[in-house]
Amino acid sequence: MSEEYIVRGTWGGGVVEFSNGDVFVKVISFPVTDDSGYGGESMWVLLDEGNEFEGVGVLDNDPHHSDIQCGARIKFTGGNTHYKPHFVEVVAGTQ
Repeated sequence: MSEEYIVRGTWGGGVVEFSNGDVFVKVISFPVTDDSGYGGESMWVLLDEGNEFEGVGVLDNDPHHSDIQCGARIKFTGGNTHYKPHFVEVVAGTQ
């Protein structure tokens, strides 16, 4: 069994594609539901549909300031080569 490796992108750059085809996208502006004072939380999403700029994927983070749970399917949009996409809505609960 071979270990997966990054074929495109960097963690710091906000998009990482692995040799098995999995694409992880850093999505910004998840709603903050605690009293931390943060304007939004950024989290990694495993892409399911679309591309790294606009799509649907599975949240692959344990949120610290949001009540959206790891495993929830979320919609994101508004990304481009200069800006990370932002959270739009939860489209389904945890898988």
